[in-house]
Amino acid sequence: MRVIIKTKGGDLPQNVRDYAMEKFSNLEKLVEEPAVCEAMLFDDFGPQGGVDKTVELVLTMANEKNPIHVESKAVEYLAAIDMAHDCLESQLIKHKEMKKIGDRYPKKYFDK
Repeated sequence: MRVIIKTKGGDLPQNVRDYAMEKFSNLEKLVEEPAVCEAMLFDDFGPQGGVDKTVELVLTMANEKNPIHVESKAVEYLAAIDMAHDCLESQLIKHKEMKKIGDRYPKKYFDK
C-alpha cells in the first residue's frame, strides 16, 4: 500500500510524519493491493489553539468503485491520527466481512 502524506498551510514536524506513515502502513494486511492511502493533515485555526488539528484519509483500492473517506479532529496531530486510524481500520474490517458474505440475500434462502 502506498501512503501519501500531504499538509496544508504549513510544515509538519518530522516525528508526526513518521508516526502517520507507521500507523497507516500497518493497515496493509486489510487492504487488497494495489491501494493508495492519501492523508491530508492541516491545522484549521493556526496558532490560536483548540480542537483544530484535522486528519482526512482517502483510501482508494483497485477493484472498488468508491474510495473510503475518514475525517477526524483533535487537539494534537497524534490523537487525530490515532482516531482516524481506528475508524479506517473498523471500516476496512466491515468491508472485508461484507466481501466474505457476498451479497445481501445469501443462497440459503433460495434453496426452498
